[in-house]
Amino acid sequence: MLLELAALFIEWEDVKKDGSSSPRWTDGQELNFIRGKIIRKKEEVEQFAKENKKKISLQEVPWEMPYGYMVKADEIKENALISLEKYVSDENYKYILRHAYRLNNDEQYETGILCVFNKMKTFVQDIEHERLVKLKAHESAERFLKEIRECREKLDEMLGWDE
Repeated sequence: MLLELAALFIEWEDVKKDGSSSPRWTDGQELNFIRGKIIRKKEEVEQFAKENKKKISLQEVPWEMPYGYMVKADEIKENALISLEKYVSDENYKYILRHAYRLNNDEQYETGILCVFNKMKTFVQDIEHERLVKLKAHESAERFLKEIRECREKLDEMLGWDE
């Protein structure tokens, strides 16, 4: 039990320092979730010590964090702008923009063009509204650039030619 409690404190400190990798929660939510587990585990340890007439000194429970708290918020925003620049300057993305009109809606859906356009629109809105949790997904541009490249390949197949 003590090792589990110690591991939870370490996890809390790590998230406090580096942020979480959760694509759904703010770092504040994640820290409070871990805090809740610390409280429950600490109560277990204290109950065990009381039942076995042992005296134990435990670390204080970390403070509750604001719901919207994000570690390295400025870095997340900066990385998002860098990723946006990579996306809009990517040759595959430019190619898709130039040739998407050649396909009907069903073909655009089938090639993934609509998905790429919707993700780009949402990403720009996330930047405008500083939705940091969502922006963390773009800290590295590589995953979306791969999706754009695959979309371009499907577009080439659909059109039956290379530019």
